[in-house]
Amino acid sequence: MIWKLDKKAVKFGKFIFDNVSKFFWDVPRNLVLFIFVWPLFLIAFLQLLYNFINGNNFSFTLAICQFVLLIVLFTQFKYQLISNTEQYLSNVKIIKIKVGKEKFEEKAVTCKKYATFFEILKNSAIDRDGYVLLQRDSTHFEKILQYLKNCNVKFPYDVKTLKNISQEAIFFGLPELAQKCNIKNSIAASKNWKIKVGDQYFELKLEDIRAHEGFYNFLINCKIDENGNICIPLEETDFSKIKEYIETGDLDPKTDLETRKRISVEAQSYGLTELVEICDARKYLLSLPEINIKMADAIFPAKVDVCKKFETFYNKLKSCKIDDENCFVLHRDATNFEKIINYMETGVFEQNNHFITMDRVATEARYYGLWDLYKLCNVREYLLTDCEHINVKVGNTKYKLDSTICKKNNTFYENLKNCHRTSDGCFVVQRDEKHFDKIWNYMKSGEISLNTDVDTMREISYEAKHYGLTDLVHKCENYLKQQDRTAAAFSRSIFNKAEKQFVIATGAPIVFLEFGFLGVKDLELNDEGLKQIAKGFIDFMKVRNNKAFDDYFLITDFTIPVDKNDHKIGLSFYFNGISVADAVDIYNSTKRTQSRETLTQLISTGCLELAHSMRRSVETTKIGSRQLTILPSNDLND
Repeated sequence: MIWKLDKKAVKFGKFIFDNVSKFFWDVPRNLVLFIFVWPLFLIAFLQLLYNFINGNNFSFTLAICQFVLLIVLFTQFKYQLISNTEQYLSNVKIIKIKVGKEKFEEKAVTCKKYATFFEILKNSAIDRDGYVLLQRDSTHFEKILQYLKNCNVKFPYDVKTLKNISQEAIFFGLPELAQKCNIKNSIAASKNWKIKVGDQYFELKLEDIRAHEGFYNFLINCKIDENGNICIPLEETDFSKIKEYIETGDLDPKTDLETRKRISVEAQSYGLTELVEICDARKYLLSLPEINIKMADAIFPAKVDVCKKFETFYNKLKSCKIDDENCFVLHRDATNFEKIINYMETGVFEQNNHFITMDRVATEARYYGLWDLYKLCNVREYLLTDCEHINVKVGNTKYKLDSTICKKNNTFYENLKNCHRTSDGCFVVQRDEKHFDKIWNYMKSGEISLNTDVDTMREISYEAKHYGLTDLVHKCENYLKQQDRTAAAFSRSIFNKAEKQFVIATGAPIVFLEFGFLGVKDLELNDEGLKQIAKGFIDFMKVRNNKAFDDYFLITDFTIPVDKNDHKIGLSFYFNGISVADAVDIYNSTKRTQSRETLTQLISTGCLELAHSMRRSVETTKIGSRQLTILPSNDLND
């Protein structure tokens, strides 16, 4: 019996201690002593109780005193704890709350809005981290705080959750929230919802409403009148259309654009994003058979089915602005847009010779992604491909070229594609027009006149390379190899002693036509002087007409030194590197007779015949930066 009572006493003491410890587990440090003192008095009381049960020395008065002291100590302990919590909460701006294992923070001002809620916080313990401890389920505490902030809560779907929120609201002293939950609970449980919009009443099935989550969330947070009607604080004008969409999932296709615009605004407020898309003005207009496209002040009708065939163009329409007149606004040049629309509908574009117009249409076609039209309007391609003639401007001269002939020469044709084109359709070739006639004649006939001077042939060859006329280049080069033999005499000249020695060293038969004077100012070219020069050249030409003389190379020599006020014009003959006759004067009258005799003697002694027997080879050598070709002089006649 005594053992059983002892066990009961121990269990009773343990129960008291566990509950007190659980309630005051985390306490401020200034109350730590109470944790140790109160259990000691409890043990003493239990000892007295034990003695009473066993009939030992027992003082009833002492037992009563200890029990009263125990109660007083407990009350004081709780009072100190509550006073400390209240003092803590009055000094902070942010209250930290721990509900179960979840932690929350909220402004003190928000928590004080509802006295019951704040009183619960004051009567709760605080842990070492400053969190007010609430022994509640944390699942719905976020919604409690949300209601404290703005008196508005996003209610969930299910009835069970609404009940749990209602219970938490009652515990924290929020009767209005609990009432809302109860009403929402009853509405959420009903199969049909009554909705009041302005002065009109509508009824919708819950299953239809729940098919649109955004709309359901909107309704569940609306006010409910005393009759259980959900009151929507928005315009009532087109709610019947919205009801139609909720029930059928679609909108009447006959609904006009203005109504759609109004519905779109309402649907956005209701969270009906799908309906907003359906009511989109652009989408609606593009569902019509025909639309209006506006550019500047011009309006162009266009068939939607036709526009859809051209993806890029259609995408432009879907992204452009729609004005108050329900026109698609494109910020482009309206001048040729009618041609664009006509091409899209018919697939036909009439090309003309107004190249500026075609260029502009091509630019617009490229912007709209109408690549077939772009190719048709590409003036460059049109002129080079479809026209019989190609207008070309070389230098300052214009030519009308046969396109078929141009296409045969690939390089020439490709170069034209890259040339600048004028507004009148003329391709500008940045080359010298000097020889273009010959170039073009060769392209037409494949022939060219080679009876021309060396410099001209070199220029033609250079131009032919640019135009890619390889056959003409080869002809020019082959001709130049032969044509160098008939180079003009003035093109073979020497200007210093090094050049003269170099030429003499070739061993070829040479006649130097020597000019020696200090300058034109010092040369007295009076009538008598001119007559003397003329007579000297007449004598020279008499010898020059001798056939044997044809095998000599004639080179102009400007290296003869002269004294002041002295002038010389003469001839020097070299054979096999040796001077045969030097400085035969053909200028001074006193020496001209002697010169004539010298020339006659040269002919009679057979020196010229000797030159005729020499090998007539062509030797080309470089003198300084120039090229000198030693050639038989009789080729000059050719």
